[in-house]
Amino acid sequence: MFYWRVTLGGKTTREPIGTYDSSAPPKSLQPTSRGYSILAAMRAAEALATQHRAI
Repeated sequence: MFYWRVTLGGKTTREPIGTYDSSAPPKSLQPTSRGYSILAAMRAAEALATQHRAI
């Protein structure tokens, strides 16, 4: 399972991104129906971080 983690004011929060799909192509940027490649999970975490900064 992949998580995005942030710490604000000493409090850490984890938000789930999704499950790991070991059969996903390593360079795939989009999740498959079974889960995320490592690179796709990194992109999803970047999107969550961008959303978080906008708040």
